[in-house]
Amino acid sequence: MGCVSSQQDDVPPISLLNQDVLLYIFSYLNVRDRCRLARVCRRWQRLTAECSTIWATLDILPYEVNLAKNWAVIHPRFTSALKSLRLGANQYKTINCGITKDVMLHIRRTCPKLEELEIHGALLDSIDASDLPLSLKRLVIFKCSIRNELWFSEAIHSGGLLKLEHVDFDFSLYRPKENSNQIARELVMCATNVKSLSLRNLAIGDLQLCELPMTLHELSLVQCTVPRRWFDSSVANSKHIPPLNKLTVDIMRHNSWTTLCSIGCISGLVELQIFGADLRALDSANLPPCLQKLILRQVWLPRRWFHASAIAGNLHQLKYLELTKLRSFSQKCATDFRAFPNLKQLHVCKSYIDDTGMAYAVGHMVCLEKLTIINSCITDVSLALFGQYLSQLKHLRLRQCGLITDIGVQCVEDLKDTMKLLEIYECQQITAEGVIKLASNLKGSLQYMNVTADILGIEYCDSLWTNYKIHLHVTNPSKPSR
Repeated sequence: MGCVSSQQDDVPPISLLNQDVLLYIFSYLNVRDRCRLARVCRRWQRLTAECSTIWATLDILPYEVNLAKNWAVIHPRFTSALKSLRLGANQYKTINCGITKDVMLHIRRTCPKLEELEIHGALLDSIDASDLPLSLKRLVIFKCSIRNELWFSEAIHSGGLLKLEHVDFDFSLYRPKENSNQIARELVMCATNVKSLSLRNLAIGDLQLCELPMTLHELSLVQCTVPRRWFDSSVANSKHIPPLNKLTVDIMRHNSWTTLCSIGCISGLVELQIFGADLRALDSANLPPCLQKLILRQVWLPRRWFHASAIAGNLHQLKYLELTKLRSFSQKCATDFRAFPNLKQLHVCKSYIDDTGMAYAVGHMVCLEKLTIINSCITDVSLALFGQYLSQLKHLRLRQCGLITDIGVQCVEDLKDTMKLLEIYECQQITAEGVIKLASNLKGSLQYMNVTADILGIEYCDSLWTNYKIHLHVTNPSKPSR
């Protein structure tokens, strides 16, 4: 018996796992490691050859494989179980990765369940949209070279890609550039049931908002040249505007002066993201009243821009607000935070706000549950205000707030009935003693604490869990921001 026990102890534990568990583990490996599995033992060779479920996803994008030259090695991986495929150039440089018409037709024929296809930085002159699998639900074409303005025409004549729901198309390498709006119009005609559409580096031209499919719920315009008053042109055809729930606009500042002034015509908008735009022509009182999430990044924000909304009361349903890198943002803007009486989450990053601005803001945010402040000049006074007014605060994240000390951190103790998560990153004046003392005061409510290694070492993880039942996560500090 002792001999048998000794032999069992010598058997590697992974060889005792059943087939289903092994396949589940194999599915998390990248393509290269999955190909190497067959060299380990005969059992694994059989599993990788017979069990096609581990090849449901195939990501060969990092390796820049030329499909035509390596077809003998690659094509056995294109099976009927394949659902997601990513290929092309990892560094987004245009290469010939061998996506020929024969290769694409083989993928279409042998992969009837393929739902997601991403092609990055490839030459697509030898194929068109009619060669794509009809089963596609998500299509991403990123920085690919296309010189055929009728790329979608054949697909339209053959009935279109009716199952396509999510499209992300980059026109940065499309030639001729002046005809990019024509191929965009054909894209819309081909994907008549699309729900999410992202257009990058596109000259919109005479393409109207009312021409987009009525099934569209999410629209993203990234680095696009949008005509002035583009949204105005759809006011007269308001009945034919897609029922958008989410809109992302990332356009050049000089192009956004009057482009966004009538964005309020999209009455059902729930989420709005605006990047790098000039908002002086957009009155905040014209924002859709059902808006629940608003993200402003690197925009030109007029002084007291939210004042009109505070008077009109059109942003009472807003639950999430992010203000990132707003150089024109000041404490005067914070005085109008009364426009968001039901705000649940606030994210302020590299936007100037001090203790005076916080004193104006926190009194109007009594419903706030999650607060993130990054690279700010607030002091212990602001943390005392948090403890006094934000009685429902559950998550507090402080990053690169160099003026906060242990005294201010102890003010969070006033939130011991609600506080669940606390993150303190790169706050130089906060010490390990202050964090430990706060953990003891919040015992029973605080569940997670994330700090950088310059404040609290990894050796405190066990003690915080043993003494206070708090999960501690320690990360290395990032490079100091200028």
